[in-house]
Amino acid sequence: MRHTADGRGPYRECAFRSPPASPKGTPTWNALLFPGRSAIQNQFCALVSEAWSENSIRSDIQPHTAAKLLIGVINSTADWYNPSNGPDPQNMADEILRLAIHGMRSPG
Repeated sequence: MRHTADGRGPYRECAFRSPPASPKGTPTWNALLFPGRSAIQNQFCALVSEAWSENSIRSDIQPHTAAKLLIGVINSTADWYNPSNGPDPQNMADEILRLAIHGMRSPG
């Protein structure tokens, strides 16, 4: 953990790593099915970290926490979202973005 130069407090590096190999030395299913996963997650995390360093994200939310939470939300959407029985994909993406940026609290 390091501290930010602007005094915003502790900052944990945001790094995703591929899952370790199984005890027998063979790659895990995750590593086989999603070989570029860590690179994509790290790029996403870099974007969140950049927004955090520009004060576009609240200072009490660490970039690594925000990035991992958002990736989880996006990934799990595929488990339950059905465009034939819900909002169209663009509206769904907009709703997820609103939740990510503004949270669930009612304004005012």
